[in-house]
Amino acid sequence: MPVSAAERRFILDNLVGLAEADIRKLWKAAELQTDVAFAAYMTQAFPALVDPYQQMAAQLGATFFEADFPTITTPAVQAPPLPVEQLTKSVGWALGAEGVAAIDRMIGTTQRAIYDGERDTTALNATKNRMKWVRVARPDACAFCRLLASRAAAADGQYKTEQSARFRADGKKYHDDCRCTAKAIPRGEDPMDYLSATEPQFADLAAQWSNEYDKARGAASSGDPKKILAEWRAFSPEIR
Repeated sequence: MPVSAAERRFILDNLVGLAEADIRKLWKAAELQTDVAFAAYMTQAFPALVDPYQQMAAQLGATFFEADFPTITTPAVQAPPLPVEQLTKSVGWALGAEGVAAIDRMIGTTQRAIYDGERDTTALNATKNRMKWVRVARPDACAFCRLLASRAAAADGQYKTEQSARFRADGKKYHDDCRCTAKAIPRGEDPMDYLSATEPQFADLAAQWSNEYDKARGAASSGDPKKILAEWRAFSPEIR
């Protein structure tokens, strides 16, 4: 039975909550160090804290994929772990903020790593099985995520306009606190038909956002996503 986007977010958010508690404990332990040793302690410990959560999310992604497509006999594969260098760089960026703001940055980075573990695993297995995949955003998603999620309603199933290559590149971009998930589409099925059957709320939103995109693009007289987003926000000020 397919695992819905809401179910995935619920499970992943529980992982994020556990990771957040560990980060706060880590911060308190680091505060026992000298000022000089504090940054070194965090830089060494943070990647080791995030890695098991990211791998657990990747394992969940593989489990979700197999639940979505039980007739596929080959086991689903997991997205690889994040490079330690990437997480180390994130620590340096986080520590550039003061006090609790640094903790918030690390929590945001960890949330993104956990969601990426699941999203990347879905995309990896979809590609492996020659499927399309679409981005599923929350109803209160930001303008950027709405724009990319609206591609699900595009004529070719995922992208449209002369900017299609650009949208393909942006489609895998996520930000801290982004709760978008990825959903694989069975080969030969129309994405919107499949989404209407498995994610009816999102299917309606994707169609709405696709219409809003067309309106914003017309107002922008451009295919530049930044200009389109600016126009979109102008007539929908409630979105970020």
